[in-house]
Amino acid sequence: MDWDKLFRPRSIAVIGASAKQGININLFFPSLVKAKFPGKLYPVNPRVSEVMGYPAYRSVREIPDPVDYAIIAVPREKVLGVLEDCIAKGVFAAHIFTAGFSETNTPEGKRLNQELKELASGRIRIIGPNCVGIYCPGAHMAYLPQQTIMAGDIGFVSQSGGHNSLFIETATSQGLYFSKAVSLGNAMDLRVNDFLEYLGGDPETRIMGCYVEGMEDVEGRRFFELVRKISPVKPVMIMKAGRAEAGSRAAGSHTGSLAGSYPLWKSIATQANAVLVNDFTEMVDFIWIYKCLRRLPGLRAGVVCGGGGNSVWCADSLCSFGLTMPPLSPQTQKKLLQLTDAVGTIVQNPIDPNFSMLDPEVHYRVFEILDAQQDIDILINIGVFDFTYHMMKTWGVFTQEELIQNEIKRLTTIGKRVKKPFVAVLFHVAENADMSEILNRVRQQVRKCGVPCYSSMERMATSILRLKAYCERRESIRPPYRTYSLP
Repeated sequence: MDWDKLFRPRSIAVIGASAKQGININLFFPSLVKAKFPGKLYPVNPRVSEVMGYPAYRSVREIPDPVDYAIIAVPREKVLGVLEDCIAKGVFAAHIFTAGFSETNTPEGKRLNQELKELASGRIRIIGPNCVGIYCPGAHMAYLPQQTIMAGDIGFVSQSGGHNSLFIETATSQGLYFSKAVSLGNAMDLRVNDFLEYLGGDPETRIMGCYVEGMEDVEGRRFFELVRKISPVKPVMIMKAGRAEAGSRAAGSHTGSLAGSYPLWKSIATQANAVLVNDFTEMVDFIWIYKCLRRLPGLRAGVVCGGGGNSVWCADSLCSFGLTMPPLSPQTQKKLLQLTDAVGTIVQNPIDPNFSMLDPEVHYRVFEILDAQQDIDILINIGVFDFTYHMMKTWGVFTQEELIQNEIKRLTTIGKRVKKPFVAVLFHVAENADMSEILNRVRQQVRKCGVPCYSSMERMATSILRLKAYCERRESIRPPYRTYSLP
């Protein structure tokens, strides 16, 4: 199959394109125009002569040039006729946005779905129906006006159009970008496994995610075979719907999928070395720790945390997730005491350098000393921002921009000066929108510099455990499964 005609088509026809604006108008054509799609765009609508300055055609058959890809956004009763036109025109693939087919679980919906399937079989490839289709920023293909055309290395396959859009929005807002993303809806023709296999071998994609509502048994077995083949080279994250009975019912009415037993899914997914997540926040969190660290030798943590009470709290929280904190050796403690002798300094693990930590060089040296202790696998800095914020806002010690740049420099410098994996947590306790905005900016910049930075200990610990489990299982998968490689 020529996947370039889906993800890098030379021409796109949008059937049902409209010059009107409003919440009920499909946004495919204006989104492609805004994204500056470099190929030829053809609006098809028999009721208008032009759309956004582009000449409109009454039918796809009237377009004078070849069409690689068609987007069908017309009422359900017109879809069959439009698809016949696409086949006659020689269109390679059609994305059917229109809903009202097998997902309705009605005789009429099932009949129309079967007629579509029979009409398309062997003559045209179909994405959908009941989906938003393809997002490929590298090819300037977007289906919503707000979607960025900045390309990245994340591949995503979703059985839900809304979830496809939400994950793109969630990830890009935090500085993560996509190679390709696709929503499949009812998946009448091209299915999750087709795209999973393609993305597994795609050199532009280095980490993959799936939102899955359900699939038939045969398809499910193939799905996990593919995950097992791909996972030694590229992590495959799975967000599985239908974990509860109500969710399972909702999945069936949404895309007509069979949700299946979640405990069984979880067991098989673990054996295939899939990275199971509960929501998109966890997916983004794992992407960052994987992109920044790639591997994790163990769960023995060396932790630096300001404040005695905070240190106790951090120790309890992190240990409850399964991390351990080895006692510091006498040699390590001696070096730390020589470095910082301020009243209230704690040189156990976690370390509380107290006010000495206000000196960035002391902060760096504390981590370099920790880095040298052999029975520590990962270094963690936990910062509570409230005190630092008031040094800026209330006491006027420095400006907001100075505060932001100081925090970014401090954490990224530690990451550069230590050899072991380094992770940071930066959060605030008080409800304060200004603090949230500042910390979001700091965390995003720190991540871009290669340091995973989280807003809570729970999110950090969960990500660490997921990366460790993925790395361990990856090593246990036998060489015959290593069928994918990256350049």
